[in-house]
Amino acid sequence: MTFEPTDEQIAVRDAARGKQSLMIRAYAGTGKTTTLEFAGKEIKAPALALAFNVSIKKELERRFAPNFTVKTLNGLGYGALMRAMPGTTFQPPDGRKIGKLVSHVAKDEKIDLMSEAWDGVKSLVMLAMHNGLVPRDEGRPLIEDNEANWLAMMEREGILPDDYSFFKNLAYKVLEASNRLTEQGIISFDDQVYYSVCVRGQFPKFPVMVVDEAQDLSPLNHAMLELSKRDDGRLIVVGDPKQAIYAFRGADSQSMARLRRLKPESEWQDLALTLTFRCPKLVVDRQQSHAPGFRAHASNAP
Repeated sequence: MTFEPTDEQIAVRDAARGKQSLMIRAYAGTGKTTTLEFAGKEIKAPALALAFNVSIKKELERRFAPNFTVKTLNGLGYGALMRAMPGTTFQPPDGRKIGKLVSHVAKDEKIDLMSEAWDGVKSLVMLAMHNGLVPRDEGRPLIEDNEANWLAMMEREGILPDDYSFFKNLAYKVLEASNRLTEQGIISFDDQVYYSVCVRGQFPKFPVMVVDEAQDLSPLNHAMLELSKRDDGRLIVVGDPKQAIYAFRGADSQSMARLRRLKPESEWQDLALTLTFRCPKLVVDRQQSHAPGFRAHASNAP
């Protein structure tokens, strides 16, 4: 069966032949991946396609031509670490790395941490990493290692003012210890992004970058794109701000709007995918105030 692209999909495909960067707002069920496949066939230069997770990466690999390098965001960061640290043997990422270090540092400090305090220290360390803070501002941090930023993070974590010194002292030591272990090749999944962006990753430069699920990118992910883009390169950004769901993992709720800062405004072309092939017509009608212009295909369920 031959698939007939919609007018919106044709517009994206044709724009991919040009020189401008593309900002594509794609509502739910509008054939986003198929549209990217159409657009990808028009891109002949070496290109990087960034996927939010492994399943999307595998799907894009299947659909894109060999001139595309397809990576997850973590995979891009991990490759940047390996290029920056060629003599280092990296161990498989340890999802319990920070938790282990919280326990280890507390033991060294002769502190018997209760579970609530243990959780608080770990959460504070993770927040510092997601915000791009590096002890003593080594490398290329996103925010400064200063009292104001630590206070803001502790307030966000609900830490009481009387406990600020206690939590900051432990979190600081854990973050320092974590970075030392990274230098030895002992990493977490978060280090693949945090350390590569904020300390010493070496990112390859691509003439074209395609970014999927752009609504769920974090400030660290934005910095990855900044480090990977060429001044004369293009960005093709696809996502739906209405479907941003990963704020709890550090995603920027204004991700797509802030990605526009990576290129001059005159270099962006805005496009939309509004025709859904998946959502029932009744659901689409009810979403008009939330998603203006959302449309249901004639074959959709009532």
